[in-house]
Parts: sequence; structure tokens; C-alpha cells
Amino acid sequence: MSKTQQTMVLDHLRKRSITQAEAAAKYGIFGLAKVISDLGKVGYTFEKRWAFVKVGGVTRRMMRYTLKAQ
Repeated sequence: MSKTQQTMVLDHLRKRSITQAEAAAKYGIFGLAKVISDLGKVGYTFEKRWAFVKVGGVTRRMMRYTLKAQ
């Protein structure tokens, strides 16, 4: 049985924060904001802050998500 995108992201967030670049590289998830939104609808809460991440040699600004203690 394969994991859903929500499960993969939630498992990751239980250990550390995540950005869109990390979600794409590690899990092939290109719609991280949608996954976070869906998790929020079922009761999870997140800390969101801007981060600067190097992607392909270019620094980009993107959101970094951290799971808040439940």
C-alpha cells in the first residue's frame, strides 16, 4: 500500500519542517500548500515562516511549514 501525500508530509513534519523544494525533491509533491491546507481542515495546525532556499543554484523565497504540537 502506498502512502498518500498527506501521510508523507505529516510523517516528515513530525520530525522536522518542510518547504516546497524539499517536498518536491523527496516526495515528488509539487502542491505542498494544498496538502498543508487539507491537513489543516482535519485539525492540524502549522507555523508558517518565509525561508530562503537554494534551488538549482538560485536562491528563492518560499514558505517553511512546521507542525505545531497537538
